[in-house]
Amino acid sequence: MQAGQGDPSAKSAPNLGASQWHAIDVPGDVNAVMVANGRMPDPRYGDQARQCHWVTSRDWWYRLRFDAPTVANCRRIDLVLDGEDGQAEVYLNGERLGRMENAFHPNRFDVTGKLRAGRPTGMR
Repeated sequence: MQAGQGDPSAKSAPNLGASQWHAIDVPGDVNAVMVANGRMPDPRYGDQARQCHWVTSRDWWYRLRFDAPTVANCRRIDLVLDGEDGQAEVYLNGERLGRMENAFHPNRFDVTGKLRAGRPTGMR
């Protein structure tokens, strides 16, 4: 997870290093990661929430590296994302797949011919 600055295609490139990224469980919460990594105080205590508003003013990037399945003889392959809360742009190997607009609405993207053998994208 990283604050969204820069070119989205470059951020989703398969060989991008992970030195500026924070590990996060999915489903997860950006605020919890920032607290755990000492980047902000816990907003649940006292008036510390005032020091945490900067988190909501930024875009956040999530990356995942996964092994592409064997796809011989498949006419269509979909990437299905279910449970995203809010809006998001979706990229695979540096290519924009589309935009997700609705919270907790399943989204399906055609990735036929776009998967790569091995680990196509994501964090180390």
